[in-house]
Amino acid sequence: MVKRIYNRIASVAILVLSLVFVYSCSPVDLDFNPSPSPGRTEENETTRVPVKDFRNVFIMYSMGYNDLSGYLRDDINDLVTSPLMKSPRDIIIIMSHLANPQNGWPYVDLNTPVSPTLTCISKDIEGMVYRDTLMVMPNETILADAEVLKETLTYIKENFDAERYGLLLSSHGSGWCPSGYISDPSKYEKQPTDDDDGPMEILAVQQQVTPLYNLARPDDIPTKTMGVHLFTAYDGKEMEIRDIAAAFPFKMDYIIFDACYMGGIEVAYELRNVTDWLITSQTEIIAYGMDYKTICSYLFNPAGPDLTGFCERYYEYYNSMTGYYDKSATISLVRTSELEDLAMTTRDIIERYRTQLENVQNNRSQVQKYFRSNYSSKHQWFYDFGHIIEKCNLSEDDLAAFNDALDDAVVFKAATEEFMKNFRITHHSGLSMYLPYTTGRDYLNNFYKTLEWNKAVGLVQ
Repeated sequence: MVKRIYNRIASVAILVLSLVFVYSCSPVDLDFNPSPSPGRTEENETTRVPVKDFRNVFIMYSMGYNDLSGYLRDDINDLVTSPLMKSPRDIIIIMSHLANPQNGWPYVDLNTPVSPTLTCISKDIEGMVYRDTLMVMPNETILADAEVLKETLTYIKENFDAERYGLLLSSHGSGWCPSGYISDPSKYEKQPTDDDDGPMEILAVQQQVTPLYNLARPDDIPTKTMGVHLFTAYDGKEMEIRDIAAAFPFKMDYIIFDACYMGGIEVAYELRNVTDWLITSQTEIIAYGMDYKTICSYLFNPAGPDLTGFCERYYEYYNSMTGYYDKSATISLVRTSELEDLAMTTRDIIERYRTQLENVQNNRSQVQKYFRSNYSSKHQWFYDFGHIIEKCNLSEDDLAAFNDALDDAVVFKAATEEFMKNFRITHHSGLSMYLPYTTGRDYLNNFYKTLEWNKAVGLVQ
């Protein structure tokens, strides 16, 4: 694997406007140029006092150095110009890296350097909004690097001690798949030859392949299909879910993925020890993303984050749309403390119903899918978890035990009746799962064996 050079936050910040945001005296305009708030002058800076014990810190980690930059810029603008938190003890911290637009989607300017920015949004006791730039990073900093994510979270924890922390990760997403694979699987899978010696080792394949991310799809509706940083229009880097899980220096109260395909049991199980709650989509996400104009009313609820309400709003937002493609969404809220029990139940089923599972694999067209059959034909790794198990023809007692375990973990789920006029959603358990292929996917299957979920349930042997 080609190793990229990155710079750590603690040592690379080229501009620090405030070590701790409460000591700044006036708002600072950001690179994404949101609508300005009036702020205060030094003469009337009387109501802004240092806050040492925050209640809620909401972190938005926006990886937009790619074709989604315009959409992520709009998301941030919607967030900072919406009705914000009401208490000085609640703050928003935004890490963003957004490429400059060029001639409309999907084209972006990757030649003009842009600096990632760490910003804080806060209010004083009279409700005045402040935007403070904490750091401006070197241009070459890659947010789609787990080490940079870790350093960002570490900095926030050290400087903004709070009762609760929530994180929203926004960019392209590829679920549990290995970096680069979802863009072009053929570059990773060894093609059969007369002197075929068997599947290539994972490391060997990674060393030979440069992950590609093709932006040349102007005839397709833009979606958020984790984090992609582009160097050229066809060359980029992504974070794998294992690296994301290892990047957390402390446990989050909740994590929200505003990215495609992150709603799999593999992703949830990998993150079970780093967050209490997880909000994800099993399908692609329309590039508009979450409803950032209302997000604060749910995440800064005085009684605690209203995550169910957040999910309900996302579903209602898209289900009420009338556009040809726009009425398309899946969403679920997962309680990670129940995932160990779900894994044990699933392992027992897989062990006792292996033959039936193999039959489901051979008849996968009968299982609820979460990928489109045109552009997403390369994304055939995401099927409905509950429907896979149901198709194994379990006994009544075994199916009831599985559904009980699943319901304990997935506390909210919702899906539109169809997705982008491409496929109907008749079964939605709130989680997707890989339905293994027996041929032609040696690399993918070998990678899957390294995931915590497969270690727990033995899906791929």
